[in-house]
Amino acid sequence: MNPVIENTVATAPARTTPVRLELKGLLGLALPIMIAQLATTAMGFVDAVMAGRVSPRDLASVALGNSIWIPVYLLMSGVLLATTPKVAQRFGAGQFDEIGPLVRQALWLALCVGLIGSGLLLSAEPILHWMKVDPQLIEPSMGYLHGIAFGFPGMAFYYVLRCYSDGMGRTRPSMVIGLCGLLLNIPLNYTLIYGHFGAPALGGVGCGWASGIVMWFMALSMAGWTFWAPFYARTRVLVRFDRPKWAVIKRLVSIGLPIGIAVFAES
Repeated sequence: MNPVIENTVATAPARTTPVRLELKGLLGLALPIMIAQLATTAMGFVDAVMAGRVSPRDLASVALGNSIWIPVYLLMSGVLLATTPKVAQRFGAGQFDEIGPLVRQALWLALCVGLIGSGLLLSAEPILHWMKVDPQLIEPSMGYLHGIAFGFPGMAFYYVLRCYSDGMGRTRPSMVIGLCGLLLNIPLNYTLIYGHFGAPALGGVGCGWASGIVMWFMALSMAGWTFWAPFYARTRVLVRFDRPKWAVIKRLVSIGLPIGIAVFAES
């Protein structure tokens, strides 16, 4: 056999091994992210299923509320997604001392975006009238959205901390917390929809408040994870307070806003 051909054949498996390892690494990063995103959006599905067991009116009001809050959530998450590449860039360069200040500015952005998102949900009633929604559905739909609006700032904080963790290659925390949030949403729905354990029976409106509580649970859980886990200690994100630096926030918005608009348009 030609020595060149023989050498090529002999070394062929070695060339494919790095590709397999690369794909394995990418899948290890991407799969938890996909599961976390699915768990977050699945809360709306769980709300619709459980509200549908109460009455068609409750089911319709929850479905209508989902059609409003989920696009707003996607817009918000797209804006905050700019945190991930910025953190990854500094993490890859070994600039760990720059990650903390960056994420703290992203948390200020999350506060602004979360409050704006809450305001949009709280003021959605004119949109429902413009859509010529059945008047009997407007009140329960707005009650559902009020509960979601309560949790929106918490969801924004969670998303920034999730992007911070994802940017450093740690995607498992968001998956675990997302699944725990989804599991917590079910008993909270059961309690607030049907009025168990001394809680008022809110019907479909209770789904919104259950989801709002879960959003804050996810934010606090992610904050606790990134604060206590030794891996994050060198970035020191939550150990000090920084005032907002609008130049940094503006750069984050310039990256994230086009992403958010694109995702919002696709929804």
